[in-house]
Amino acid sequence: MKKVVLLFVVVFCFEHLFAQDPIVVDKLLYKQSDLTASTQPRLDQNGEVCGLLKIITSDKSMTFEGSIMGDTQYKNGEYWVYIPKGTYQIRIKANGKEPLMLNFRDYNLKQVDSKATYELSFRYQEYDKIYMKDYKIVSGPMLKKYAISILTLPSGLTIKYISALEYLKNIASVFEKDGDGWGDKRQCTILSYMEDGEVLEYKLIVESTDDEGNAILGVAAGHGGFEEKIYEVINK
Repeated sequence: MKKVVLLFVVVFCFEHLFAQDPIVVDKLLYKQSDLTASTQPRLDQNGEVCGLLKIITSDKSMTFEGSIMGDTQYKNGEYWVYIPKGTYQIRIKANGKEPLMLNFRDYNLKQVDSKATYELSFRYQEYDKIYMKDYKIVSGPMLKKYAISILTLPSGLTIKYISALEYLKNIASVFEKDGDGWGDKRQCTILSYMEDGEVLEYKLIVESTDDEGNAILGVAAGHGGFEEKIYEVINK
């Protein structure tokens, strides 16, 4: 009996040690104004134009199973998956994640329609990281959860007699000391982009969440402009 109990405990611990995180859907929407499925069509086995599912993600390990026509394409941060009319579910896999059975009916969509374009996005998991390709950290703490790019400036720019880097440091000090206008102080990171050993531009990143972005952008706008774009963060 003791051996059976011990075996159960070992198996239980092993399964939890190697448990995979789920793929968590944020939104699945029919994009009526997006005509890509019509302007860049793909035909199904019956000669009818497919619907198109655009999957927004930085994960390039994803694969798709089910009623899918042709190869999937990954471009500009999204997969293009062509699906025949009448299909209502596909299976999505990714490295290190539990497979997801995506059922359109769970999102008030009866089925995929011909020439219709849909958009799928995933919910960020806590401590997902933001990928800043080809940038390195100049100063600032490691960012967690969400972050937002506030402002990107060329390194040679001078603003009110101070350098671009000093200007961004001044903005960062406002967020870190005075807060975002709602009383919340924000951690900031300044990244530099380099080519051949020369810094070409700087980017200011502010710790945030997606629903607080507008408040942070409002403060940043008062300091000379901003870029409204949410990133996934990977610190190098």
